[in-house]
Amino acid sequence: MKYWFLIFVQILLWFQRSESQHLSIDLSSSNHPYFFTKFYIRMKFSKLLKMSVSGKRSTGMVFFLLWLGVFAQAQRVSGTVSDEDGQPLPGVTVIVKGTATGTTTDINGGYSIAASAGQELQFSITGMTPQTMTVGAEATIDVIMRGSLQLRDVVITGALGLIQDKRKLSYSAQAVRGEDLQKTQRDNPFLALQGRIAGLTLTPTSGLAGGSANLTLRGVNSIGNSNQPLIVVDGLPVNSGTFNQHTLFSDATAVNANMNNNRDDVGSRLAEINPNDIESISVLKGPEAAALYGNEGANGVILVTTKRGKSGTSRVTYNNRFATSEVFLFPEIQQVYGRGRNGKVELNDPDYFGPAYGDSVQLYDNVNSFFQPGSNMRHDLSFEGGNDMATYRLSGAYVKSEGVIPTNKYDQVNIAASNEIKLTNWLKASSRFSFTQNKNVLPPGGTDGYLTTVLRYPSDHDMSDYLTREGNRRLTLPTATYGTDNSNAFFNVNKNARSERTNRTTGNISLEANILPWWSVTGRFGVDNFTTIANRYFHPQSNEGFTKQGWTENYNDIGRLLNTTIFTTVKKTFSDFGTSCWSALLLTTAAMK
Repeated sequence: MKYWFLIFVQILLWFQRSESQHLSIDLSSSNHPYFFTKFYIRMKFSKLLKMSVSGKRSTGMVFFLLWLGVFAQAQRVSGTVSDEDGQPLPGVTVIVKGTATGTTTDINGGYSIAASAGQELQFSITGMTPQTMTVGAEATIDVIMRGSLQLRDVVITGALGLIQDKRKLSYSAQAVRGEDLQKTQRDNPFLALQGRIAGLTLTPTSGLAGGSANLTLRGVNSIGNSNQPLIVVDGLPVNSGTFNQHTLFSDATAVNANMNNNRDDVGSRLAEINPNDIESISVLKGPEAAALYGNEGANGVILVTTKRGKSGTSRVTYNNRFATSEVFLFPEIQQVYGRGRNGKVELNDPDYFGPAYGDSVQLYDNVNSFFQPGSNMRHDLSFEGGNDMATYRLSGAYVKSEGVIPTNKYDQVNIAASNEIKLTNWLKASSRFSFTQNKNVLPPGGTDGYLTTVLRYPSDHDMSDYLTREGNRRLTLPTATYGTDNSNAFFNVNKNARSERTNRTTGNISLEANILPWWSVTGRFGVDNFTTIANRYFHPQSNEGFTKQGWTENYNDIGRLLNTTIFTTVKKTFSDFGTSCWSALLLTTAAMK
């Protein structure tokens, strides 16, 4: 109301002035959206009072008349937006096309907006097909929003690699696009599934370069057996386990009494899948998924579909990444009391119940001095192309990582080739072969591993100064031995070396025959073969190797998995009635050493 009153008073005062005066209005000084419309109404009222306007005042009158012509056409358009079931839709965006005027529907689906006859109103909301309505003489426009075709007809890669309508599946399934995984910049693509799949729990076992991850779907199903879901790549299962360190001779009860106890994170086969080769990942859950893959799928199934070449102009794609990592949060270490017991010094006691440190004692931050900045470098290169008869794709990747633990390194080379050929009008063949080589240097973990050792090392000793002039391990207690003194993390990672090299080859061939328009037969044949050569060494002056005068151990881990899958699919429609069924025969041969 204050705008109306002020403008009215201004006009009355203006008409009482001499005719040589003219009206001057600073348009930028008004922030009210209807300033010009209201001002003109006051001008018209003054005219009814038969006040004369001449000279520049007449020019001002014409100017405001023109503004009236524009705003007089605007009207308030309101209505309700609902879905196909008649339910109101809140949050629908309503915009006057070609302008910045817009609003959103309220909780009851109602809206109100200023628009002129002939203008178009655009209605949009995620998951619905946008609607456009033209404003006419009516002041009420109700709109019904319909579901988007892309969201209603969702397809997903289901069991055996079949593309199916998600609404028709008898088991729970979710899918993630490969490009979404690649944006996370993870070398292990399965780590990128965290938070994207309902019911999936993913736990990295360590922060090492090339470390493994533990995956579970819908909780733990077994106490003694593995709870990891089955991994299927292009319709064929692959080995996704980790090396069982209890099989080593050094871990036998008669040798070291289970001292190792799977102490080191040796990584898993999951990290050997190139994330830039993945088209999509589907996760199958529930007993129906287990029935399709036997007892191997009892913990769920993760289906990986790799990329294929596309017909048309050949393409070359190169990506790289450079990253750093650093440990930023450490537990608080007490630096008040020294080693001993009951407040007294004990010459051979590594516990911290002795007297308080004196003011002259120099204390060291051994935790921060041990952990180092990590680095990661990745290069990906791919070639793809083809025509309507045949397509191809070649890809390569190189990964080099250095962990936050000194000496921890992980190098990987990955090469893959895939193609698809139409042999005849009814027979199609496809294949994919890949080779991966990993080189891993592992720091020792467990009870005397790097983490617990760093936390227990005395603060009045510099842990980085771990060797004497003679090259022997420096002790912190005068009467201790190499087996009873505090273990030194720097000595362990530099002297207790463990290195591994894994070569893995996978390949699969698929033949698909469309015998009739409604009948097809598919056969898949695959192999997953890997060999790990490793060396393990414990220094005789380390806590672990002291009692045995040290030891060295070489071991080979060989795995071979052969798969054959043959299935037929029948899809037939009779008038308004349709049916679809398939039958499969799965043969799996595994040879593990």
